[in-house]
Amino acid sequence: MWSFLFACRPTDGELRVVVPAELRPVFDDYVRFLDDDRVIVDEGVSRAAITLELDRPGPAGSYVLDQGRSTVTVHAGDVLGLQYGLAEVLEAGGWGFYHPHRTHRPDVLPDVGELSLSSGLVTPETARRGLHLHTLHPIEAYYDFWEPGADSAERARRTLDWIVKSRGNYVQYPALDDIVRLSLIAPDWQAHTKGLVDYAHARGMTYGLGVQLFGSANLQQAFDLVDTDELDDDAVRERLALLAPLGLDTLSMSFGEFSGEEPDKFVETGNHAVALVREELPTVKDVVTTIHVGNYDDLRIEYQGEELLYYFLADEIEGATPWIHTVMYYNLYEDAGGAYLHDEFTEHREFLEEHLTTGEPVGYHPESAYWVAFDNSVPTYLPVYLRSRFVDLDELRSRGLSLQDHVTFSSGAEWGYWQNDHAILRWNHTLPTRWEDTITATWAPFGADGSVAADAVIGLADLQHEKLIVERLAPWMASRDAIIDFGDNTLGILSQPDRPLPTEVVALPPAALTDLDGTVAGLLALADGTEALGVTLDGVRDGDPFFDELRDGFAVDVARGRFAAHVLSASLAAARGQPLDQSLAAADEALAAGEEAVARRRAAT
Repeated sequence: MWSFLFACRPTDGELRVVVPAELRPVFDDYVRFLDDDRVIVDEGVSRAAITLELDRPGPAGSYVLDQGRSTVTVHAGDVLGLQYGLAEVLEAGGWGFYHPHRTHRPDVLPDVGELSLSSGLVTPETARRGLHLHTLHPIEAYYDFWEPGADSAERARRTLDWIVKSRGNYVQYPALDDIVRLSLIAPDWQAHTKGLVDYAHARGMTYGLGVQLFGSANLQQAFDLVDTDELDDDAVRERLALLAPLGLDTLSMSFGEFSGEEPDKFVETGNHAVALVREELPTVKDVVTTIHVGNYDDLRIEYQGEELLYYFLADEIEGATPWIHTVMYYNLYEDAGGAYLHDEFTEHREFLEEHLTTGEPVGYHPESAYWVAFDNSVPTYLPVYLRSRFVDLDELRSRGLSLQDHVTFSSGAEWGYWQNDHAILRWNHTLPTRWEDTITATWAPFGADGSVAADAVIGLADLQHEKLIVERLAPWMASRDAIIDFGDNTLGILSQPDRPLPTEVVALPPAALTDLDGTVAGLLALADGTEALGVTLDGVRDGDPFFDELRDGFAVDVARGRFAAHVLSASLAAARGQPLDQSLAAADEALAAGEEAVARRRAAT
């Protein structure tokens, strides 16, 4: 029997971790990534405060905590369960695993006998719970997971450790085609990735990569299995050979966005591609596919006498599990704001619920940030994501339905988006009655100051839900760039909800201008409400990185809301032949405030 001893010795200011040799590498890193030199790993016996024992077979990742007067014993059947149990004890003691590269540490070491801990068997509610790190964008994960190097590997290991401490057990990210185009980098990339896969396995996680099936539908730099519109077995095998040494558990196969092959060809090619994957990648146990969104006329097809969205053909691929995808902070049960031309994601919701009801394999693959020109990269701070991701899970629960696969599409950790991933991973392990409870618990280690922060975050999420989703102000808080405009004006592709440009506003009829007066008022109300909530954080733990980031998030939201309102106000004035100076000056003032917040964030990273 393996055991793990965690000795509480407040007299010498240490929490000593005593581990058997077999588990030393796992828990060396587990403790090292706390960045807290008061926690010591050792091999031997000392005054035990916490004992972890692999002595209770049960569901993967489950554990039981037995608490005595001055001790806690964690019983589990696997290494993942031990890590989850230890995480609960540490969190109860004041540690907070909020960000992959920054852990909150308590000022005073805890007495483990006095901690408030769970009772009975703790079992994850969702079998596969993890993150899809969208390395097709230049986010942190691209540099950590994709670019070979000792420093990047260390950062990636920190992220894997953080996923585990947040109760996840899976990671995946898209493969890129540079390992094909620039074949000389492939060996270094393989060694880098194989090391991360092995590390994840040692931590009890499973690991996946994403590939694109059709190059004809590839709008980014993804790794294709088929460059042309014809399947070439030898070419596919050659591509898969690059992945074969890695020991992957899952391959996520995508079919592109906004365009596609003929239905029969799609299904035939997809089936054959899955068969080739099974032959060439023997370690891969699961092939999954993404059912994307996009309510475009040219993606409405007929297949076997039924009209459906092109992406739902993924359900016809034999041996592959379809994952329903939603985008941005919209959810399956409320207004979708016109995202990808969907007013609601009704088809996707019904598909997911039907498959869960009948027991057919299916997963859910929503987003915690959108990146592009919508939120994270704009930037804005959007805790409304938390509310929407909880709505999905809670609505499914209310229907007696539970997911086996929930993998969150993550686009980075800056501007508070780490809060989204942290909470969603926790919810897939154990879903609380109220989403607000998790936010309160996240900030609880900060005491009364944490209560102030939690109230502000919860208040902003509710305000954003009302203004951005219910009142559909989302397009005005989002940005536009050349890619968005090119897709809109040239290709007829709309992804994020659309808004009229200033040049279009001046050409609108009077009635439409009146409607936009209401939009200005709504944006100013959003900015004012955000400011009022943010004011509660003034002077609270100045210099603390978590609180500083929170303050900057509120500040950049206030600036963006006011900037959008004043630019629109100026456009309306131009349409009516009225002076623009006052509105433009106010927009410049808001822009300057936003730039100050961005400068603070850049200086803090």
